[in-house]
Amino acid sequence: MKNTFKLFLMAIALMAATFTSCKKEIKFDDVTENTFTIRVTDYRSGEPIVGAEIKGSDGEVVATTGTDGMATYTKKANDMLLFTVNATGYASMVASNSVAMRKLNAKVTGIATYTNKQGDLKTVPSGTQLTVVAEPTSYVQRIYKTNVSSDGKFEFTSLPDATYMYFESPMKIGNDMYSTNSYYSEFYAGYDETVTVHYSYINNDIPFTVITRPGTVKPEGDIVMVFNKEVDTEYYNNYFYIYGYYDYILNWSNGNKTLTIKPAPGTEWGTVGYNLEINYSFYTPLVDGQRENTNGYFNVRIIE
Repeated sequence: MKNTFKLFLMAIALMAATFTSCKKEIKFDDVTENTFTIRVTDYRSGEPIVGAEIKGSDGEVVATTGTDGMATYTKKANDMLLFTVNATGYASMVASNSVAMRKLNAKVTGIATYTNKQGDLKTVPSGTQLTVVAEPTSYVQRIYKTNVSSDGKFEFTSLPDATYMYFESPMKIGNDMYSTNSYYSEFYAGYDETVTVHYSYINNDIPFTVITRPGTVKPEGDIVMVFNKEVDTEYYNNYFYIYGYYDYILNWSNGNKTLTIKPAPGTEWGTVGYNLEINYSFYTPLVDGQRENTNGYFNVRIIE
């Protein structure tokens, strides 16, 4: 039994030595080749497309369709089963089986409008670039661009026919960013005579607010509030009020963004352990007929 086992080990060692001495290790998938048949047709008519080029995953032309729209090619060793189909006048597509191609003959015209930060409805300015995206993702070229002409009018040409598309956002107009409402941003190329797309202002501004305020203060100390935007200190609707305490001084600094509240000379805020109850409301300067407002209520604890 021992001799048999030794012979078995020697056989394994001999096989390993033989494979190691080979210049190239053989793998089954290195030599796998398969012949595939592809049929290329027009999406609308179903008619075969003649002369469509089939490109393999390395970008080389591996076959061309005949009069029946058929082509065959042999998948090379280690090649991916994925190919690109190109035909004159059609949108190039990526596929892994037969493909119905879309003609590049769809035209879409329309009007582009937007609502600015003041809430006014306007047409998108002349020269603004619009972008539409084709779905599904099998198209080689998915993004198409055009510029708006006068009165918000636009025209896309050479879009892939009978294809679901949508307007890409956000879009910049002037210094502001705008996005589309999904209801107004989707269409099928070649089905609608006119398309209306509407963009809405994206408000990325931080609201007018107090970004720091104290939680405690010494009897003779200052209460300091910092705002993230300028305050119109002259606006008559502003107010600042400390309940139960009337004798204090307001000083603005840092471009009217920092408010320092001091007790009147010769006075203090009160006794230690007492809460100052503060209520406030402030407005920013008038811009394009609009103001921002921030208001609130907080306590400040008097400490030693």
